[in-house]
Amino acid sequence: MLLIDKLLGDMKDKPKEPKGPSANCDMDNLSKIPGNVFGGSKNNVYHHFCDNWVADVEAKMRVDAAGNNKDPEIIKSKKIQGRTPPPNPNVYKDTDFNLGYKPSGGDGKKQCAQNCTVAFDTLWSTCSNTGAKDQLMQKKGSIDVGCGVFNYEIAAPPPKTPREVHNPRCYRPDEFGSHDDIHESEIRRMSGFVCAGTALKPIKRGDSSTNLAYAYYDNHQPVQYNVYWKDGCELEDGADEVYPANPLDKSPQATLTARTCSLIITRDVSTAVWVAVFKLAV
Repeated sequence: MLLIDKLLGDMKDKPKEPKGPSANCDMDNLSKIPGNVFGGSKNNVYHHFCDNWVADVEAKMRVDAAGNNKDPEIIKSKKIQGRTPPPNPNVYKDTDFNLGYKPSGGDGKKQCAQNCTVAFDTLWSTCSNTGAKDQLMQKKGSIDVGCGVFNYEIAAPPPKTPREVHNPRCYRPDEFGSHDDIHESEIRRMSGFVCAGTALKPIKRGDSSTNLAYAYYDNHQPVQYNVYWKDGCELEDGADEVYPANPLDKSPQATLTARTCSLIITRDVSTAVWVAVFKLAV
């Protein structure tokens, strides 16, 4: 009895463990991402972000379901260790996980109550609905660890674009300010120069070095043609490159002619308004 009383007395006198930082979750918006895809000791979306975390440096990273950076690397000072892919990563490969950290500022002497991995583990356990690992994640969450704030946002996959000719983006004659007249016959004639060789070199998604630009003069008026992959555009068929000679053909180099390219560039040119694929160079 005395032993029990002593133990109970020791427990009462023992100071309580300090409560860690609390996560803030957007409880009104549920994502379709299971908690065991977002977080875990072996599988999580934030391991690469946290490998590069520095307490006094603001950071943002857009990653996929395996934690791989979707954008060009900026920080490469640390060796990235291979990780086991999360459950069924292909199911969520088009989802963007936007991770961020913002230091609190000041003299930089504030201590971090949690490091990057522990902070995101807390977000994972708190924001996966009821806290069970197999529950769906809330779309957004953040946690203040004293030295800064960690946050995440799960973005829905963007809609895919069908491989077809869409309505042209037309400009008013005065939208580029004062300029000389541009002649339909010249637009049609010069399109042949723009499209020359486009059956041999594709335009690639995310690679601006493959873009085409062709400038010339219609009398004294400068004109420029541009052919490029629109930012953020993904094709329904999954292709990451197209040949401007015939962008509607799914087979690489299937049509070794620039005729389709020329027809698309000059489509509706007789309406005396500007088609999106070429602009005045003013």
